[in-house]
Amino acid sequence: MDKITQVLFSDIGKVTTQYVEVPHQELKPHEERIAPVFYGICGSDLHV
Repeated sequence: MDKITQVLFSDIGKVTTQYVEVPHQELKPHEERIAPVFYGICGSDLHV
């Protein structure tokens, strides 16, 4: 399992985070896994 942080916008001006465990997905041939350095305010883990 991988532990990720989700950013939740539950109301106007209210931002919270929650930790969620998601299944660790196996890589396909020629794929690589990258580790994010930080998460953007949008909750994306694509920032490296």
